Amino acid sequence: MEKMSVDENNISTTTPISSALATTTILIENGHNTEVENPVSETEIKKEFNIPNLNVFREWMRCICIVTLDLEVGQTMEACFPPNALTQNEELAVCFLAFPDSNSTSTENTTYSFRIPSPHVRDCDNSLNSTFGIVSFRQRKDANIKRGYFQKSVVILSTLPFVGFFHSILEIIAPLYFQDGNSVIEAACKDISEWGSPVYNKYVLLDILGSKVRGYIGSPQPQTFSTNNQQRKTTKTRRTT
Repeated sequence: MEKMSVDENNISTTTPISSALATTTILIENGHNTEVENPVSETEIKKEFNIPNLNVFREWMRCICIVTLDLEVGQTMEACFPPNALTQNEELAVCFLAFPDSNSTSTENTTYSFRIPSPHVRDCDNSLNSTFGIVSFRQRKDANIKRGYFQKSVVILSTLPFVGFFHSILEIIAPLYFQDGNSVIEAACKDISEWGSPVYNKYVLLDILGSKVRGYIGSPQPQTFSTNNQQRKTTKTRRTT
C-alpha cells in the first residue's frame, strides 16, 4: 500500500490537554493553501443534511468525519458532515492522523486525540488557532475485505479544546454509526445544532441521539502547549473498549 505523502519531519508532539487524553500535532505546510475548494452554500447544507441552525453547530464543532482505508491510496476521507468544512491540507492531515500509529491485529476500539493548526480559522475563542480531533477507530476481521480487516474511524473536529467532553459525545455517536451508517451522523449534527451556543465554565445537560450527556464546559482558552521538533512517535493516549 502506498504511504500518504505527509512529511513526518514537519510533525511535532505536544503535552496532554487533559489528564485523560494526549494529543499529537501536525504542521500543515505553514498554513498555505487554506481556501476551501468548491464550497457548498449554507442553504444547501441545511437542506441536504437537515441542520436547522448551522451557525450553532459550528460554534461547537467544525465537522464530523468518516475516514476509511483504501488499499490503493491509503487513508481517505469517506464523508464529512457538513461538507467542505476543511481545507485540502487539513483533510490530508486528518486522514493521516485518523488511524492509530500501530493497531496490529487488535480488534478493540481505540480512542485518542490530536491537534492540527488552523491559522485561517477565525471568530472562535481558541487563541491557539487550532483544530482538535477526537477519534474512534474500529478494526474488525472481515474475510470479504482483501486485507482481511475492516478499518474505519469516526472523527469529531472542533476548535474548542474540550477533549474529554467530546470523547463522551463520540462514545455515543461512534457505536451507533458503525451499526447504522451515515444517518446516525446526520441525526447527531441535527441534535448538536439545537444545543444553543456554548456557555463556558458551567455544567451542561445536552441531548444527543436519544441520550443525555452531562458535562462541564470549562474555559475555551486551552493551556499552553510545549512542542519539539522530533518526528512523531507513538504519543497518542488511547482508550480501548
